[in-house]
Order: sequence, then structure tokens, then C-alpha cells
Amino acid sequence: MQKSSSSSSIQSLIYACSKLNNFEQVLSLFSRMLYQGHVPDAFILPTVVKACTALSNIKAGRQAHGIASVSGLDSDPYVQSSLVHMYVKCSQLKDARKLLDAMSEPDVVSWSALVSGYARVGHVSEAKEAFEDMERKGIEPNVVSSNGLIAGFNQSGCYSESALMFQMMRSRGLKPNGTGISSVLPAVGDLEDLILGNQIHGYVIKMGWGSDKCIVSALIDMYGKCRCSSQMSRVFDEMDELDIGACSALISGLSRNGLADKALMVFRQFKDKGMDLNVVSWTSVIAACSQNGKDMEALDLFREMQIAGVKPNSVTIPCILPACGNTAALMHGKAAHGFSIRSGISGDVYVGSALIDMYAKCGRIKISRLCFDRMPTRNLVSWNAILGGYAMHGKAKEAIEIFHLMQRSGQKPDLVSFTGILSACSQSGLTEEGQCYFNSMFREHGIEAGVEHYTCMVSLLGRAGKLEEAYSMIKKMPFEPNGCVWGALLSFCRVHNNIALGEIAAKQLFRLDPSNPGNYILLSNIYASKGKWREVDRVRGMMNKIGLRKNPGCSWI
Repeated sequence: MQKSSSSSSIQSLIYACSKLNNFEQVLSLFSRMLYQGHVPDAFILPTVVKACTALSNIKAGRQAHGIASVSGLDSDPYVQSSLVHMYVKCSQLKDARKLLDAMSEPDVVSWSALVSGYARVGHVSEAKEAFEDMERKGIEPNVVSSNGLIAGFNQSGCYSESALMFQMMRSRGLKPNGTGISSVLPAVGDLEDLILGNQIHGYVIKMGWGSDKCIVSALIDMYGKCRCSSQMSRVFDEMDELDIGACSALISGLSRNGLADKALMVFRQFKDKGMDLNVVSWTSVIAACSQNGKDMEALDLFREMQIAGVKPNSVTIPCILPACGNTAALMHGKAAHGFSIRSGISGDVYVGSALIDMYAKCGRIKISRLCFDRMPTRNLVSWNAILGGYAMHGKAKEAIEIFHLMQRSGQKPDLVSFTGILSACSQSGLTEEGQCYFNSMFREHGIEAGVEHYTCMVSLLGRAGKLEEAYSMIKKMPFEPNGCVWGALLSFCRVHNNIALGEIAAKQLFRLDPSNPGNYILLSNIYASKGKWREVDRVRGMMNKIGLRKNPGCSWI
């Protein structure tokens, strides 16, 4: 009798801790309960499994599953359902599917959890197969099932699948709710499918959901991604009351469309109205300034943010660090670095990558490499940041070492990686090495060269005096060369005093960028180097006719 009373007391404590979300204590109490010889029942075990799910503790979850099997509770539908959810949450989808197939009467909730689990990790075929199996077993999908697929595909970057699932849901007569609308709109925005976006907006108006804050924020975000700044502002203006999420979405949308001045103005208006701006709002406007050349404004906002008592997070720091790098504001960059260490976010891969880039731009390539070496985890952005840093400093040997180390570590290079390595070879005059890397892009990695790679190659060949070879490469480009390509050729025609090719490059530049005085000056200097003063006067006359002047020289010193 005493033992039963003790068991009841521990169970009551477990239930209480679970309601308070004190899941560590739930597992601790359950361990004590087992130690004392008490056998769990079909009510306490799902509570324990819920704690394992919340803590993503797959080891404890498997132990709970083992206890359920030994005690015969693994046939209880409630226990089975909780175990399925646990395996899905812990990304053990094979185990979840195996358990679901063994269930005598699986319900729509368990199937929906599995389907959305596959979608969240981008396993499109498995998600669709599970969805079809669900229907074959006579379990009718509901709005929750569809929403799980829509949201899951969106989270894993399968935007087309997310939009298609939404359309299929409508064709089957399932009316999407606010959750489904809020989940599909980000995917529609990333697809830049304005037609579908307008249709969903019309449905929102028809259903009278125009005051739903989540839907309004998602609509603003969608129109921003579709580059419809007027429609985005209109949705915001039609709101009954200001919402912090919508404000942040509007600022981000304006920034994405290059309207940094307006984004800053709108932010100031919100601040003047006394809105309780959160870290998302501050980060959005800092990013808007940093990404649109307003580096000093970004730094000022970062200081204001801290004065206002809003703590920056792991998204804010990577947004402010490029502004520090662009203005060579090393002290501000070091301060941000120190803040990230104190806040415990310096190990974040995006913070680390931004630090690498900032120190490289501020001329501290050794510190940049130190940050790279100390990163607990690295992604492609991290590798490209240090590779680009070495290229920027003309350290081709180190850049090549990083490029090969990256591949040995299992990280595949991308377009940015090849821009970095080609730039490094170009600056150091490593002509043969650069040509080898360029040729390996498609042959070994299946990457089509872009205009930036051709620009690097023209610079590489031009620096070596191989101007005819550079011109031949330009003529063979699979797309029309832009001003950067012709500008690179013209610059090295000036270095090597090649009038014939200089005239060809200048003619194209006058067509592509007629208001850039630098192109006229370069051609004029080529003529002057050969003593062709009549041609010099002709080019100067062209400049005067258009109203162009030579930009005055300046020194950063």
C-alpha cells in the first residue's frame, strides 16, 4: 500500500513538472520511479515520451520505447502515437515509419506528423508516398495534414512543392485556414509567383482574414519578395492597428527592393510613435542599411539599439559586421566580436563567417584565419569567406591551400569559391593555375562559368600580356559580355599600350556605360602613350560633348 502511494506521488510530480515544461525533472523523476521498482502505466509513459521529444533526447526516448515493449504498453494507441511524434521530432523518420506501419489503428494525427516530418527535411518522394499510403489505408487527410506538408516543404526550401500542395488542397475541397495561408505565402514569395500571390490575397479578403496579424505579415513579406513595393505598402496601410511583425516585414521588404532610405524613414516613424520595437525590427533596419551601402547609418543604429536596451542576437551580428568591414571600422568590428563572445553566439556559423569577412576587409587576415580555425562547425559560406579574404590580400598560395582543404573536408565549391580562387590567381599572375581551375569548373564540378569568372580570366590573361587570348575568350562567351569584362580588357590594354584592342573594348564600354569618364580617360591614355595627340583630343572632345569630367584623384590616407 505504501509502495502504491509512493508511485502515485511520483506520478503526480511528473504530471506537474510536465505542465510546467520542466522536462529535465520529468526524466529525473521517472528514473527514480523505475529505481524504486514502480511499473509505468499507459498514462505516465506518454508524458515521459513527451519530455524526451521536447528535449530532443533520442537516447532516453529509445529507452522509453524499450520499457513500453517489455511492459506490453507498446500496443496502446496513446503510447504508440507519442512514440511516433518523438521519432519524427528527433528526425528518426525510418523508426517513425516502422512503428506507424506496425500500429493496428494508426490515426490521422500520427500520419500527419510523419508526412510533415518528411517534408521538413526535404524528402519529397517519401512525403508524397506517405501521404498516398495514408489515403490507401482509408485515413482521410485533413487541413492539419495539408498544413504540415505545406509548412514542411517551405522550411526545407522545396517552395514549388509547398505551392503545389496548397493548390492540391484547394482542388480537393479542403478549405485552408490561417495557418495554411501563413505557411504557403513565404514559399510563393521565394518563387516570385505574383499571380498565385494575388489569388491567395483575394482569398484572404474573401474570408475576412485581413486583420489576422500573421497573414498580413506574410502578405507583406510575399509582395516584398515579388518586388511589388507599392502593393506591400498598401497591405500595411490597410492594417487596423500596427503590429511589430508587420513592421519588420515592411522594413525587410523595402530593403529587399533597394529602398533603404524609405526603410530607415519608416523605422524612425515607428520609433517616434513609441512602438515597442524588438530585436527583429532593429535587425531588419540594420540589414537594410548594411546591404544598401549605408554603412555609417547601420553602425549608428547598432549603437542606438544597445542604448535602447535591445540585445543583438546571432542574426544581428552578421548584419552589422559587413558595415564594419566596408568602412574599415576595426574598433566597431572588434566590439561586435567581443559582444558575440560574451553572449555565447561566437560559435554560430554565420557569426563566425561574418567575422572572417570583416577582419579580412579591415586588413587583419591573420585574425581572420584565427577565427576560421576556431569555428566549431563550418559551412560553404565560412570556406568562401576565408578564401575570398586571402584573394583580397593577394595571398594566392594560401587561397589555393584553402581551396583544396575545403574539398578534402567534403565541402563542394560553388560559383563564389571559383570567383575567389580565380581572383587570387589573377592578382598573383598564376596564369596556368588559373586556367586549370577555370577549365575544371564544368569538367569536374558541373558548374557553368558566370560573367564574374570570365572577368577574372580576362584580368588573368591581360596581366600576363595575353591580350589576344583574352579577347578570343570574350568572343567565345556563351552570353553577352558586360562592362566589367570589357573594362578589364581595356585596363590591361592601357598597361600594355595595345591600341587596336583598346579601341574595341572602349567602343563596347561607350555603348554599355556612356556616362563613365574612366573609360574615356583610359582610351585617351593609350593614345597618349603612343603619341597620338589628335586621337587624344578627339576622345577629350567626346567627353566635353557629353558633359563628362575626369573624377579628381583621392587618397584613403
